Amino acid sequence: MSAGPAPIGLAFSIFNIMAAHRPLIGIPADRRVLGPHAFHAVGEKYIQAVTEAAQGLPWLIPVLATPVDAHELLALCAPRLTFVSYGVPEKGDAKWLDQQGSYMAAVASEPVFRLLGAKDLGVKDDYHTAKMPPVNTSLLDGQLAWRQHDGGHTDAPNWKYFIPWADRFLRHDGAAR
Repeated sequence: MSAGPAPIGLAFSIFNIMAAHRPLIGIPADRRVLGPHAFHAVGEKYIQAVTEAAQGLPWLIPVLATPVDAHELLALCAPRLTFVSYGVPEKGDAKWLDQQGSYMAAVASEPVFRLLGAKDLGVKDDYHTAKMPPVNTSLLDGQLAWRQHDGGHTDAPNWKYFIPWADRFLRHDGAAR
């Protein structure tokens, strides 16, 4: 019997080594049903943009059949760069989204980021009582970041904040390749 890592553990280790040098970018995947089979759908253009334009590794985040708290998913990202972005329902962000709950999840995941040596949001309140910052307030000082823009169901208004935030941590000099 081998004393080495199990194949799944080895694959996970290789993935971690690869991901350490490229940003891991989460892409929500919608759960659809085709005939008797459920599958997760995401636009191919998003995956292509992540892998080619952003030089990142796409992480498809499926809609799960079993309940998993969002802070657990965010904690799995630690200590890697994690930018949580939302719009506002009044301008078209989906009404089923829970911006306050997602903010609470980000705050609840802070201890894992700190444990792994990453800087968190800097919120010292308990996640149960933490108040979501006003819209257009940036919490971008750490590897875990939060920003809710005043637009609708799009990430576009946050790109001008995301790019400098990511560049700061990736030490990108902006030179053409």
